[in-house]
Amino acid sequence: MIENIEKYLVLIASQNGSANNYSTHGTGFLVSIKDKAYVVTCRHVARSLENDIVRFVITNPKRSTNINALIISDPIYYNLEEPYVDMCLMKLCEYPASVLNANGINTINLDELNRVINVTTETELIAYGYPYDFVLKYMLENKPNVNMPISTISCTVTNWSLGQSSYNPINIENRDLYDSSSIVLTHTKNNILYSEGMSGGPVLQQTTRRLCGIIIGGGQTTSNNNTTNILVITPISYLINMLNRLT
Repeated sequence: MIENIEKYLVLIASQNGSANNYSTHGTGFLVSIKDKAYVVTCRHVARSLENDIVRFVITNPKRSTNINALIISDPIYYNLEEPYVDMCLMKLCEYPASVLNANGINTINLDELNRVINVTTETELIAYGYPYDFVLKYMLENKPNVNMPISTISCTVTNWSLGQSSYNPINIENRDLYDSSSIVLTHTKNNILYSEGMSGGPVLQQTTRRLCGIIIGGGQTTSNNNTTNILVITPISYLINMLNRLT
């Protein structure tokens, strides 16, 4: 069970040139295995900051800690050839997970696999992430003592896979083809529009509070004149497989 998932969220950002020239790219969350700490996010989020000079993540700015921004490694992708799994890891090279935790920066310890679960159809999920518009305002106003707002989306799994079709997140303009077998299609309970900045955020099973996926994207689909809000995620099994290969 994972309580207070908000404390594991990070904002992925970069700096290019002047000290005030920041860009925000999406959401991530912190995990650890064998005392090594990683940022989990989407491949398409990491691709958006490849050309920037300084890449870092910001933890909840209101948390009491001696560490404010964490420098991240180059992205480690799940696979390098199309079709891609829309997930990647970035290692936190400066500190082991135990030091981060001692300084109030929490990681989800995936040595304890009872914190993760695969889901089936009709499973109730809840997704977390930073909405782009609000986060951009926070960055521009430079208010470190104000909590960045976190959005949530409740959803129900309707299909475990999108079949044979390829999926292209709209913000990368169809540059990459993603492996549809690594995608879960869900629909939201409420009329909540997906915010682009939420990409890379964690998805939990609502009843058990166990980690089960990573947000890729969202939008609306129409069938027989009925419009449904959808959320698309990468299953947690891909993250576990990748961490096992790295360690």
